[in-house]
Amino acid sequence: MENHEIDKLDLIAYVAGGCVEKGSEVIGAHLRSCESCRAYVDALAAEKAEFLEKFPYRETTRTAPLIMVRRAAGLTSWRVYGIAASIALMLTAGYFFQAPQYALSGRTKGETGLKVFVRNSRGEAEQRLERTYYSGERIQFVYSCAGLNKFMLLSIDTSGSITRYYPQQGDSSVVLQPGQDIPLPHSILLDDYTGKELFIGIFSEKSQGLTEVQSRIKTEFNRVKKIDSLNVPVTDAVVCKQYIAVREGAR
Repeated sequence: MENHEIDKLDLIAYVAGGCVEKGSEVIGAHLRSCESCRAYVDALAAEKAEFLEKFPYRETTRTAPLIMVRRAAGLTSWRVYGIAASIALMLTAGYFFQAPQYALSGRTKGETGLKVFVRNSRGEAEQRLERTYYSGERIQFVYSCAGLNKFMLLSIDTSGSITRYYPQQGDSSVVLQPGQDIPLPHSILLDDYTGKELFIGIFSEKSQGLTEVQSRIKTEFNRVKKIDSLNVPVTDAVVCKQYIAVREGAR
């Protein structure tokens, strides 16, 4: 493995789901012809499932550092993005939702979808039907997908400000591990913003350009001046929208 073009860090990023499409395709092609690397990836996947079962809670990645990472110069290659993903795998940073064991290693033909959970005062993950949250709470997105596994997640508030969450680096959709009810690698700590916010998850078979998608959403917002029932002008994709209301203080 040490003499391969694909190294251990690349494989860790691949298992973490942190490779952009190009990197995932390169590693996937290598794995089809390399028995030792396939065995290493299988071992990593098993360790990931075991670790998440034992340690479902970890520190949350805040919104602000995600924005800072986005603006950092020079961090655009899929290998550098893989470094961040490998850290997420080894520390499982941000998980507080325990996905079913089968979802971490299995495959499913289930519907494409996105759910949001919040950690309540008892430390439990719950779905809040009224979709009202409070600054300082942590929310966790859980996805389901099969073939439509090229993904991006962003949000827009009532001022038209757009925040990106996935991909954290580069401009290409993140490649997700297909499955059902799998938590995204990071939960989100709600900051001091209060008001309505729309989270937008976009699933597609082909990669989407984040810059172009952001531009289209911004243009549409400038046209309608509101996020309620905001049309997301993206083709050949499944768009999952989650409207939330954030209030000040604890519940």
